[in-house]
Amino acid sequence: MVSRFYISAVVYAFVLFGCQSNHHDYDATGIIEADEIVVSAEVNGKLLEYSIEEGAQISKDSIIGKIDPSQYKLQSEQFVESINAVLSKTASPEPQIKILEAQAEVQRQQLELAKRKWNIALYEQTRVQKLHATNAATSKQLDDVNHEVILSKKQFDIAQSQIALTERQIQSQRELVKNQNRGILSEQEVFKKRKEAADDLLQKANIQNPTTGTVLSNYVHAGEWVNTGKPLYKIADLNTVYLRSYIDGSQLLKVQLRQDVKITVRYGESQREYTGKIIWISDKSEFTPKTIQTADERAHLVYATKIKIENDGYLKLGMYGEVKFN
Repeated sequence: MVSRFYISAVVYAFVLFGCQSNHHDYDATGIIEADEIVVSAEVNGKLLEYSIEEGAQISKDSIIGKIDPSQYKLQSEQFVESINAVLSKTASPEPQIKILEAQAEVQRQQLELAKRKWNIALYEQTRVQKLHATNAATSKQLDDVNHEVILSKKQFDIAQSQIALTERQIQSQRELVKNQNRGILSEQEVFKKRKEAADDLLQKANIQNPTTGTVLSNYVHAGEWVNTGKPLYKIADLNTVYLRSYIDGSQLLKVQLRQDVKITVRYGESQREYTGKIIWISDKSEFTPKTIQTADERAHLVYATKIKIENDGYLKLGMYGEVKFN
């Protein structure tokens, strides 16, 4: 009888302990993380200057190192010389055009003289015609003056056509040189683009920090040779951290985006509480734990959430936090 009572008491205590051990004062747990950025080299070369220490605070856009820019500087200078060489090949229409314009000026003076002679011949023709009508001038005088009008008119027309021809020659000379230079100038544009690319690499030889934050890891040291894409250091803004936690389907009705939640982080015997904000809830479920392949475990679906927390300086990456939704 005693033994049965003893057994019953033990079973009851075990069940009670199990029930108590499965009771939690939180709705989910997660790990503190941050948006980490791995800064990599953007050009090849020897790391001439580099001043990075793990744990250092670095501001955005600060120059923290320099990769040897010699080859990129030489490339830029070479392209400048190539551009100047191309420009020296271009022809100028001005010398020939100046000759033609001087010729046209002379022809304008001749045109003006021919016009005056024609006007004088017309005036003389009118005067002789009146005199001939009163028999004060002979028919020969009238024929001579009419011939003079025709001749001066031809001279005026010739002078006019000569000026028009010279002006067309000036325009043709401009077009000819323009067409000749078009191919040369297109070659110049190619060198300009190449120079811009070399200048861009020259600028990227200065290692510029992309964001304000704390250096988490350093991978290289001054004097090493780095290639494009080689990781240099890892940085993260620890002023704002995130708790990634998982909830099951029954908890979806308790949470929503922009909702404030209570976060508890334990430091041994003590703990600190924070207010977080849910900024992301996965729209796709996943199995947990992923390493277990039994049917029961794989039937347990969870949804990832991301909770934003303002760091007071005590939160460290990798810490566990407990989430209370209500």
